[in-house]
Amino acid sequence: MVAPVQISTLSNWGGTSLSATTTLTGVTAGNHIILLAMHGDLGGNGPTLSASDAQGSYAIDVDSNLGLGLARVTMFRLANANAGTHAITCTASTGTTANSVGTTIAIEVPPVTLDQSNIAGGNGTAVSVSPTSSLAAVNELAVAGIFANNLLTGGGTFPPTGGTGTYISLVHAHDGDGDYQILTSTAGVGANWGTLSFSGKWAAVIGAYNAIATAPPPPLAPMSLGGMNVQVCQ
Repeated sequence: MVAPVQISTLSNWGGTSLSATTTLTGVTAGNHIILLAMHGDLGGNGPTLSASDAQGSYAIDVDSNLGLGLARVTMFRLANANAGTHAITCTASTGTTANSVGTTIAIEVPPVTLDQSNIAGGNGTAVSVSPTSSLAAVNELAVAGIFANNLLTGGGTFPPTGGTGTYISLVHAHDGDGDYQILTSTAGVGANWGTLSFSGKWAAVIGAYNAIATAPPPPLAPMSLGGMNVQVCQ
């Protein structure tokens, strides 16, 4: 089973910067870090997002640029993390500080691989991501996120529905909602936030992560004691 080890959130960029930093402390060496970034450029410049910390750049696992220039959601991951503190900075490529808003969530997990994903976006009131293809294993971790400006205005279903488990809220802020669940079957997983009370541009992603199997250590070679071979068992 894949379950979060620890979670850190930055609930709002606040229209003051093109970047935001989310910090995890006490990270276990070799674990992975997932960063879910839900960003809006209120000027409609459609920036891309990048993420990095002192260890290096984070790879993009899932990216939705379907928010018509305003909304973008990107899920990053750092594999084989160094032990200790990770101050993760997410940066928008273009736009102005006054128009840059969003939410970021950092999740430490055991070593994982992205199994399935899906994206969505548009302009309207009904917001959801369709189910992914079937999964490789049971007990995978599903992470879902959406950006829609003024989420706290009303309407919608938070946490969302979908999947074979129950979504648990990571953050529900003015412009971003992030959630996760542990799945109980190999059926594809989606996320349905229902119908908002306002119409606007939005983008959303979902990713299902499978644990990376750890190979057992190789058996020790026989030792010779006075002409006798002795097999050492582990």
